Amino acid sequence: MSSRLQHNSYEGKLIRMLISDLTRVPMQDAGWSLSAVAKWTSLLPPVSLLSCILWSLIYNYDKATYTHCEVPELLPSISSVIGGFELQRFMWTFSVAITTGPRIVFCKLKQINLCEKYSSYKRTIKWNFYLNVTEILCLLTLSLVPSSEIFLLHATAFSVFILTSLLSMTMVTYYIKDMRNRGTKKNIVTISWVCVCLAFYFYNRHNEYCEPYIYTGFAMCEYLVVGSNMVWHSLTVNQFSGYRMEATPYMELK
Repeated sequence: MSSRLQHNSYEGKLIRMLISDLTRVPMQDAGWSLSAVAKWTSLLPPVSLLSCILWSLIYNYDKATYTHCEVPELLPSISSVIGGFELQRFMWTFSVAITTGPRIVFCKLKQINLCEKYSSYKRTIKWNFYLNVTEILCLLTLSLVPSSEIFLLHATAFSVFILTSLLSMTMVTYYIKDMRNRGTKKNIVTISWVCVCLAFYFYNRHNEYCEPYIYTGFAMCEYLVVGSNMVWHSLTVNQFSGYRMEATPYMELK
């Protein structure tokens, strides 16, 4: 009987020692690489959008390219593709929703990084972060609310998305003058501004004159603007692909 009690006592001490060792494991060891998150954050939206456009062209061509003018068109607008069909709408909304949180995190990392490199522009960089967050939330809004349901909200979200995107890209490239990938960034800003102006022209001309294929020009410009935005954010996200996110304790485990 006494030997059994000693055996149980020894087991109890051993368990307590193991628990004590586990509680002393440093919490900073708990972390994960941002490489995988960076990859799917930058790749999921463009792959999803391209899939939606191709699917609509193959299986929903007539409905996707239909406009109120009832004139022939070659390409559908992004609003028509992501809002007019259940499968495409799910694909696009899912890709945007699942990457919204990580994109905001990467924008915060970008703010911190820019403040370290360009400390004299801290206030401007802070406002640039606010522009980034507004842009991302507007993209989520216009994805969740298609133009066929609440046109005013969709159009407002799209307009604010474009405006905040252009302002942020221009600010970083020409005011803060971030030198990383500067040539590519300048090309993105130029393409974006030119295509936004052309899209505005094509959209108004289509609504006023209802000419064939004019709305196709609007759709092409829309593709280029959104594609340029995706490339821009991919450059930002991939800057931090070598980083590791860690959990650091602020209290001791009991």
